Amino acid sequence: MKKRILSLVLVFVSMLTLLPATARAAAANGTCGDKGDNVKWALDYETGILTISGTGRMKDSFYSWAFISTHTNQPWDTSKVKKVVVEDGVTYVSSYAFFSHKQLTRVELGNSVTELGEYVFGSKNLETVAIPYSLKTVAYGVLDRNYTGLKIAEYNGSKEEWNALCSTIRELYREHATSITNKDWFYNNEWGSLKVVYTPDSRYFKVAVNGGNASASAQRMNELVSVSADIPEKKEFVRWEGTDGLTFVKGGATSPYLEFKMPQKNVTLTAVYTDVPHLLRVYNTPDIIHQFKFDDSYHRTGELVSVSAVVPEDKEFVGWSYRITGGGSLTFVSSSATSRNITFKMPNNDIELFTNYTKSTALHQVVVHGGYLPYADIKGFEYMVDNYVYVFADIPAGKEFVKWEGADGLTFIGGDERHSEIIFKMPVRDVELTAVYTDASYQVAVYEEGPSKCISREDYLPGKLVTVSVPLDLKANYRFAKWEGAEGLTFTSGSATSNNITFQMPARNVTLTATYEVYGVYKLILNGAATAGGSVRFGETTGTWAVYREGYQFVRWDGADGLTFECGTSATSEDIVFWMPERDVTLTAIFEPIKTPDVPDTPDTPDTPDTPDTPDTPDTPDVPDTPDPEPKPGPGRSTRVPF
Repeated sequence: MKKRILSLVLVFVSMLTLLPATARAAAANGTCGDKGDNVKWALDYETGILTISGTGRMKDSFYSWAFISTHTNQPWDTSKVKKVVVEDGVTYVSSYAFFSHKQLTRVELGNSVTELGEYVFGSKNLETVAIPYSLKTVAYGVLDRNYTGLKIAEYNGSKEEWNALCSTIRELYREHATSITNKDWFYNNEWGSLKVVYTPDSRYFKVAVNGGNASASAQRMNELVSVSADIPEKKEFVRWEGTDGLTFVKGGATSPYLEFKMPQKNVTLTAVYTDVPHLLRVYNTPDIIHQFKFDDSYHRTGELVSVSAVVPEDKEFVGWSYRITGGGSLTFVSSSATSRNITFKMPNNDIELFTNYTKSTALHQVVVHGGYLPYADIKGFEYMVDNYVYVFADIPAGKEFVKWEGADGLTFIGGDERHSEIIFKMPVRDVELTAVYTDASYQVAVYEEGPSKCISREDYLPGKLVTVSVPLDLKANYRFAKWEGAEGLTFTSGSATSNNITFQMPARNVTLTATYEVYGVYKLILNGAATAGGSVRFGETTGTWAVYREGYQFVRWDGADGLTFECGTSATSEDIVFWMPERDVTLTAIFEPIKTPDVPDTPDTPDTPDTPDTPDTPDTPDVPDTPDPEPKPGPGRSTRVPF
């Protein structure tokens, strides 16, 4: 029994050893970086995709030319590789890296690859390689037709970049391929026979964001990328570092949210933050409806802050109280909570400051000069703080009120210092008001083109000289005509039809309106012409042409006397060009019937000559009767001769 079990185990182990590596493992991986570089490889046996990732240079592979078909020292199974993807970060693809990979058909190089080693694409079935714009150096044999079947290069740069790359490679070959007799042949047989497909839209560049988030970790050139700052608690966003050269669609370097077009390079953005300043809210005295007024400002922790209490006139300052979010106490500098002006260090939190007052109960006097208070027309009276005080100006005849002197600092409930009737709250002090008067003045209002356009409004005392002026020509073809509202004025210069006038101010308001009239534009009336008439400015050239009338011919333009014609035309030309005179013009095209020439009489057709009579057909001669048999002469008979 033990022997049978042992036999089964041995058979099972033998079967396992016969299984291919791909059946035992779905993938393999390892390192392939040069000394000091972190480059790794990973091969997926199911898809046949070999991925080279990491940063830096790949280690060069050794190839034995003695065993050209099989012997390289790549660490992966070359027989399983169908496609190679070299990710961004790898800068150098080693010599013979993808040599003699029998199933390999496509290689994709990342945007960080700048150099290719010798015979890197030496696989017969390889058809396409995606070459990045970053590639700068290519070693010998990369596209040697003896070892590669490569036909198509997908280049994610521009045609100009490709030509520059080829030019660089050409110079490298000329400089270093000393053992090759015809260097141009070697270059052209490698690069000249490739079909290049330009794929700039497929070029992806990396997007890295420190202190925020991006809509994609990699993006194609010119595609939109959205970036937002991840603002920590108690921090505020300042700016993005690394935005040089970006084309913004939304926001900018100082916006916590932005959008930009992906440039032709990798982008790394770093959000810069600073501590959030804390709120300082200072509440001043309650107003008349007992609602606090406050002022906000922001300060960073430890900053020295100075605040002054605003003491209302009806109050006396007592001291400061405060409330710090989260608790704590203020550190005052050279002041205290009972000082009207304080300085303190900003705590590590928001703070509210309150001013505390007590109400004044003293009586204060109001004295009025040139006016009166509403109590039996008295000139002086005592009021408690916050009482409403009514004051009226006593305006003399021929005078007008100007203002109240001594009203500075009053809190007005109705009117202000320029109103003859005012209401104010009694402050914590005496008030002395003096009404200021001046001689009564009247207003001159000047309008241009109607009441909707006032160009000046001034006050003048009666008898003063007033000068008013408007443009002579308001606009093209409009000239000043007269002043409306000038009736009864005493002019010292000009008149109602002058655009510049000076007159003595009457004891009334004056409203002047400048009116304009059209000039220099005349009517052109056209009869029998192809164009319509209209208004034409004096001195302009205009023209028309006569309308053809069937059966008539043009003769002249009636009304053209005195016109100055141009372009070789005249009053007898169907097409005319002339200068518009300084008058209205009416032109009428004159036509006359076209005369038809007389047609000569058709000559009489000569009579047809009489046809001659057909001659009578001669009578057919009578056929002589058959003569009787001639009798023989006999006695008493004679012979007859027929006719």
